[in-house]
Amino acid sequence: MVRWRFAILCICLLLNACAQYGYRERDVGLSGQCAADWNHFQRRVTDEGVFDAQDWPLPAYPFLRIDRSASHLARDELSLDQRGAWLLMTYELGRSARTVESRRLDHSPALDALEGCLQQSLASLIDDQAFWDHVREHPRPDAYSDFARAIGLYPVFRPFVSWRVEALIAEAEQEFQTYRAEYPWRRYRPEARPEWAQVQDILERDSHLDALGLPRFTTSELDVLFAYFSPVIDLEAGHPDDRIGRPRHQNGSWDAVGQPQVFTRQTQTRWNGEWLPQLVYQWWYPARRRDGELDMYGGELDGLIFRVTLNWDGSVLFYDSIHPCGCYHKWHPAQPGLRRKERPSWQEPLAVLPVSPPRQPYQAVVRLKTGSHYVVGLAFRTPEALPADETYSLHSQIELRAEPSGDRYLFAPDGLVHGSERLERFLLWNMGVPSAGAMRQWGHHAVAFVGRRHFDDPALFEQYFMVSTPAN
Repeated sequence: MVRWRFAILCICLLLNACAQYGYRERDVGLSGQCAADWNHFQRRVTDEGVFDAQDWPLPAYPFLRIDRSASHLARDELSLDQRGAWLLMTYELGRSARTVESRRLDHSPALDALEGCLQQSLASLIDDQAFWDHVREHPRPDAYSDFARAIGLYPVFRPFVSWRVEALIAEAEQEFQTYRAEYPWRRYRPEARPEWAQVQDILERDSHLDALGLPRFTTSELDVLFAYFSPVIDLEAGHPDDRIGRPRHQNGSWDAVGQPQVFTRQTQTRWNGEWLPQLVYQWWYPARRRDGELDMYGGELDGLIFRVTLNWDGSVLFYDSIHPCGCYHKWHPAQPGLRRKERPSWQEPLAVLPVSPPRQPYQAVVRLKTGSHYVVGLAFRTPEALPADETYSLHSQIELRAEPSGDRYLFAPDGLVHGSERLERFLLWNMGVPSAGAMRQWGHHAVAFVGRRHFDDPALFEQYFMVSTPAN
């Protein structure tokens, strides 16, 4: 037993040693004072351990940050206008990360001069074919460890993990929309909800696409969309950890405290050859209840990431959700005619739980089980029929990146929430997901143990679903 524990410890240490996070480039595509200022900034960020891991620094051009949408777009041949839009998008992702990192540094530096020279450098890259070849050769890496899979005999254990996932999906299908609560439901509603007519005015497709075809909205427009599509949350209150709050670390442990808050971000997905807007909502609980010392899944902090994929007419195409560990991905097709594509046998099965929303206006009601916080229902009601126990406020996800959560920041330089580890990581390390069960930052949600699948992959829905063609 001692030898096995020592072996597991050595493997974990080796995996951590092989992982590299943060800025690593010293020779960047800059020159003169701009290069000197950039190297000074990234050295301070690395030395003080405040790297923001949400978006990936492009090798040799680390002042540009890459998300999975940017990687997807760069695979195609772009016009000059599209190249300019792509550069501006990745520069803005980089500037957002630098703003977060600067606020975390002791004695935050002024970045105006650095940002000015970085922005000026973009013009020379638009028609630099070597640069665009470099971009295509360096897509954003996936969130899996090939090394862990290689030494952990992944092909041998894959069938057993897939079998266990299928059993969990069968349980989810059995209790979805039929779950009988043992404890009272506690209902959370958003503070305010705009009128449907306001949403219709905003979702005018042609005026909200950029040169890349991506959905773009003003801050005030997003405020309306987030408020309108925000879900009602019914949480079965059977334990002190069945409550919504803001993550806070104090005296060596995590909690979720204060008034209920839900954090938002806007993303996009590819569907039938165009980009559709997505609204993402995330909320946090103090913990997932542990049923004994050997509970594999319990631990500090838990939550839900609930995503709404919209058509341009305001109807919902999909709802889907994961826990912040990337676990328990549940798909809810919300339109008639959507069906699953054939799945390769070597990929993990999907938990597909269709729903049938009525015509607008309505409000989605997410029902969550005590303890595990599993999604056990998704209903639709008129707002007038939904009295609430508490209201929640909406906040931008940037707050969780840039502001301290108690005596530390929520996300570490590796994109994980340290202190939220689960024992399951010792069982599933050879599936290649770093610290399986731990909470993690956007962009790091691997959502399958078998195969490779990412929550923020813009091709995710097109890969697994299609619109069925009516028979003649």
